[in-house]
Amino acid sequence: MGATDRLDLAQIALMVVAGLLAWALPFGLVVLAYVLLGPAHYLTQLRWMHARGYGVGAQWLLGVYAGLTLLALAVPFGWGVVPLALALGVSLALVWAPAGKARAAALGVAVAAALGATAQWAPDGAAWLALLVPTLVHVSLFTGIFLWRGAHTNRRPLGYVAVAIFVVVPIVLLLVPPAQDQVPTFWDGKIAPWAPLAVLFEPLSTTPGLAAGYAVVSFAYLYHYLNWFSKTGLIGWHKGLRPGELWALVAAYLTAVGLYWVDLRLGFAMLLALSYLHVVAEFPLNIRALGVAPRHG
Repeated sequence: MGATDRLDLAQIALMVVAGLLAWALPFGLVVLAYVLLGPAHYLTQLRWMHARGYGVGAQWLLGVYAGLTLLALAVPFGWGVVPLALALGVSLALVWAPAGKARAAALGVAVAAALGATAQWAPDGAAWLALLVPTLVHVSLFTGIFLWRGAHTNRRPLGYVAVAIFVVVPIVLLLVPPAQDQVPTFWDGKIAPWAPLAVLFEPLSTTPGLAAGYAVVSFAYLYHYLNWFSKTGLIGWHKGLRPGELWALVAAYLTAVGLYWVDLRLGFAMLLALSYLHVVAEFPLNIRALGVAPRHG
């Protein structure tokens, strides 16, 4: 059995474990995964993408993406989508337009901003959904796309099995009532930052239905994080990591987790900012992953 087969088997095992944990702890797992594993993933991936110029040879994008991310989280919900749309527009322009074609870059930014601006007229629930969609799409759709591309590129049978299981697990979680079908007692405001997720599952009138929705989200987030760290050898995000960078990452991680336990609002704000920044910074890579953009030298 080759290294790729072992990696595919590892992904299958991680999916099964993540699915079982999500079924057993549909409400609490998403918080634990987000708080404990999230910062480690965001920080290491941001460092990895920055070293590679975010796929377009432009390390200066960190300032642009960071500024737009903070703006998206600072303005009212209705307008919060606009900075994210601007970030997408900038990414599209850099991926699509050869150097010097400022008109194409301006068009990409303008179209994305115009589409994003329409969110200001959306109802509150839709605005919450709009803010949640980027992260949910990131941990579900694009994780699946990268799994598929890896399997399809090398025609790996076990890779296809992993893709199938990635699709099947959420379906099973929706069809089989989770073990914990009552909202836990800590759901009294102490974990209030995740309460907006309930908007996604409002049509599910029963508590078991709500639990199933949270179970799917828990699975998506947990496996997304586990997938990243399980492929350290393949991705190589640790290569070239200097001791100073390593200690900086460790300090940033401990700060992020510590803030959450000291002050829920401040900690969650920092985690949310990191989460959005890592999603936005991956826009160029995601555009290429969709296979709709050429590479420019």
